Amino acid sequence: MSFRVGQAVTFCFIGLLLGAGAGLLRRGWWSRESSISQKAAISAKSANVSAFDCTKSLQESDGFYCEHDSVWEARIDVLRRRAPRQCGDEQFCCNPALLNARIRSWYPQCFEPEWPCLIERLGRIGDGGKYVCNVEQMRQNARDSNRPCLIYSLGSNGDYSFEQAVHARMPECEIFTFDPTVNQTRSPPPPYIKFLPWGITGSDNIDPALIFGARAMEGAKMYKLRTIMRLLGHTDREIDIFKIDIEGSEYKVFDDLYADDLFPFRQILIELHVPARSGPLHAFLRRHGYAITHREPNYAQHLQLHEYSFLRLSRAIFRDRVLEDPVTALITSNITAS
Repeated sequence: MSFRVGQAVTFCFIGLLLGAGAGLLRRGWWSRESSISQKAAISAKSANVSAFDCTKSLQESDGFYCEHDSVWEARIDVLRRRAPRQCGDEQFCCNPALLNARIRSWYPQCFEPEWPCLIERLGRIGDGGKYVCNVEQMRQNARDSNRPCLIYSLGSNGDYSFEQAVHARMPECEIFTFDPTVNQTRSPPPPYIKFLPWGITGSDNIDPALIFGARAMEGAKMYKLRTIMRLLGHTDREIDIFKIDIEGSEYKVFDDLYADDLFPFRQILIELHVPARSGPLHAFLRRHGYAITHREPNYAQHLQLHEYSFLRLSRAIFRDRVLEDPVTALITSNITAS
């Protein structure tokens, strides 16, 4: 019995030694292989960085993206594959002759998101919040350029929840809110918002009462966007985010912008109210290089109201890279058509 116990202990001891030795060998092998892998990865990364050329993405995104060609081509491929379906399966979204008969189907079937980006919601859940693309990139751009990002918020109705969220998430930004109908005494804006009782129109110095009636506040003004930017010292600036929620008047604003050929917005966050007019507006924005990054219904009136987010790429990207795009092929260039 004593011999058997001693033999078992010996075998256990030998087994422990062999196991430990194997473990050391494995750890040594893994450590060596891991070191080789890390060095190879670092070398490859250095090689990629040194050979990195983002000229194509810079040109085709109007300076917003700097990405490897393979990544950029993958983005373009998504855009190209989505294009034939943007007018709906039967193309009725872009065909005025079919539009009225299918008006209840317009939002569920037309103009879906087509551009992949890092997107996040700024503002509260429900009405008031908006989805913004590449927030961190805008912040970094502001820091790198030592120049604040610029936010224009058109229409507030005394609700500053979007601006509050933008300020909390993007403290590098200047925020300007415009609304000629808000009583600032009853609805004072936070101190970090520059509030102006101005509206955007196609001509300067139009009487706001002609547009808003009794809702126009004392001291309200109406200006062209170009005039507003000049008065604020923003003539040479890009507006990083243009948020517009003005209860159906958005179409007139874009009529005026089209006439003035002024599109300094990198992103447009907009609530659309009239499906029959939204198709032409989409085509209009598309011809100026704007791709859809997000869409959601306003659940209070989901057949009429939808929120859209757009990101500006180059004006030529749909013409030269997204071939046979039915949006530009089928719909009228007159965005005032209904």
